This record gives sequence, structure tokens and C-alpha cells, in this order.
Amino acid sequence: MGSPRASSQALRAIGLIHQLRNFAFGVTLLEIGHVLRHDRLVAPDLLHRLAGHGSIGRRVGALYNAAESGPGTDKAPNACDGRFNARLFPEVTKQQELKMPKVKRVYYDDSYLTKLRATVTAVEGEWIALDQTIFYPLGGGQPGDTGQVFGLDGRVHKVLDTRKSDSNDQIRHQLDTEDHGLQPGDSVDTEIDWERRYRHMRMHTCMHLLGSLIPVPVTGGSVGAEKSRLDFDLGTHEIDKDDLTKRINALVVEAHDVVFGGITEAELDERPELVRTMSVQPPRGAGDIRTVRISGVDFQPCGGTHVSNTSEIGAVRISKIENKGKRNRRVHLLLE
Repeated sequence: MGSPRASSQALRAIGLIHQLRNFAFGVTLLEIGHVLRHDRLVAPDLLHRLAGHGSIGRRVGALYNAAESGPGTDKAPNACDGRFNARLFPEVTKQQELKMPKVKRVYYDDSYLTKLRATVTAVEGEWIALDQTIFYPLGGGQPGDTGQVFGLDGRVHKVLDTRKSDSNDQIRHQLDTEDHGLQPGDSVDTEIDWERRYRHMRMHTCMHLLGSLIPVPVTGGSVGAEKSRLDFDLGTHEIDKDDLTKRINALVVEAHDVVFGGITEAELDERPELVRTMSVQPPRGAGDIRTVRISGVDFQPCGGTHVSNTSEIGAVRISKIENKGKRNRRVHLLLE
């Protein structure tokens, strides 16, 4: 039987390897090597022996090499090289990610842009980060965009999902394989699934119209390409699906402009009634909060993508109203 110290090190090593399965952008090999070599959390040769095979093995092997090199070596990867970044120590991850330039969210500048050339800034298995993106990430009830990434080698990769990083400073794009061959610094052409995105834009704006017709708190919601829903804390307020269908279509054909702006956190604190959705609060700590104004109809904080005029929504229908408790009602919305 091995010594207690060796067993303890083995347990630590196995724990680290398991964490590598869910590693995220942040800690560089140089920093990990420093911890392994100087703080002696786990002996590098033990990590190497426990590496196993496949992608986990390659990442652990990279940690081993980093520990051999130690801090101060010119061979250590740059802070923005995410090929083997591992989120082992959150306090370091946060510091390191702050050193990476924030992604440019081009989908806010132009929600109708369908193609964009970008540069890969980090790679994490099948996930990649870009310096700028037209892909909207999951949030606020709206799904993450899908689409395609075209490498300069001619290979085409599907984008299956788009998510924000933990710090919200980066956006991660999930490709259909880990064997994409992309590396930080590579230039790629990107293209969103426009039909799906445009339906999300139409739906999201329509949901704001629906919320304007029911003057009670919103307790939840979900945007979909085929159908969407909003949940309301209705109380004693009464609603009818045929009446709502008639009124919401009237707002659509009135062709109200949709205008985007910003509001400070202090201003929002003074106007808490603007936050209609009880289950989702606007993100704070990153400057002004984005707002969406449907001229003469609705004004609220929102980080989603929208059409520029309500006439783009087209005909809609309230398909059903579900009873979700004593006070809650779920209103389902369809594009006709």
C-alpha cells in the first residue's frame, strides 16, 4: 500500500483532472505550472502518470510541461491563449479573464448582420471565443444563436449553441466537434442561422407588446422560433385570448418604431417599475443597462435582439392561456 502522502496527492490529482473536464477560459499554463511546481499541491510526475488518454490526457500533459518549465520561461503560453486554459482556481480565472479584451457584441450594433469575419481568441474543446461576434448568447429567455464557422482551411463547422462566459466578458461558441483544428489567432468567417434568429427577433419584440397589454408583473418567459410564452402574476386581473390576439395584432400593424438606448443603474433604481420580469433582473456592474423602447407602447431594460419596427412581426395569435396556480397564468404566443 502506498504512503498516505502519495494517496492524498493521487486524490488531489484525480480531482484536478475531473475539473479539467469542465475547464473554462482563464488560468494560463504559466500560472498552473507555478502552483504545481512551487506550491506543491500535486507532484507533476503524478499528474503525468494519471493523465490517461484523449483530450483530458493532453491537457494534463500540458500542465506537466508547464510545471517543468516553471514561471519566467519564454515558452509559457500567452494569457490569451486558451487552448489549454483550465478553470482550476476561480480567483485566478477572474483576474486572468480581465486581461483579455472584452468581446465586441456586434449583434447589438446591427442585429440584421448575418456574416462577419472574426479572430479566434480562445479555444476550449468544442467551444471557441472570438474577438467580435454576431452570435447572440443564451440569456433573458432568448436562446443562443446557431450558425456556421468557416475556417481558412476550407472546413465548415456548425455552431450548435452560444453562451456567455462566467464573467460575461467573453462569448463562447459551441462547434460540432473538438477536432476543428482552430487555434487562437486564426481568422474565421462566421454566419448565423438568419431564419431562426429573425424569428427570435420578431418573437421577442412581440412579447414586449404582449407585456404592455397585461399590466401585472411577469414571473417568467421563454422566446422560441416556433412559439413563445410569458407567465404573469395575474391576481384578480382577467384576460381573454381572443381579445389579446386582436389587440396585439393592432399594435403590430400600427408600425411602431423600436429604439435602443441605455439607462444607468442609478436611474433604474429610481424607476424600479421598468423591470417587469420578476425572475430575470438586468445585469449590473458593466456600465449602462441596455433599454428597448417601442415608441408610444413600452419601455424597459432588455438585452435581447429585436426588430426595428413592429410591422416586421407579422400576424400573431394567442394560442392558449394556462392556469399555473392561484395567481399565475401562462400566455402562449404563435407567429402565424
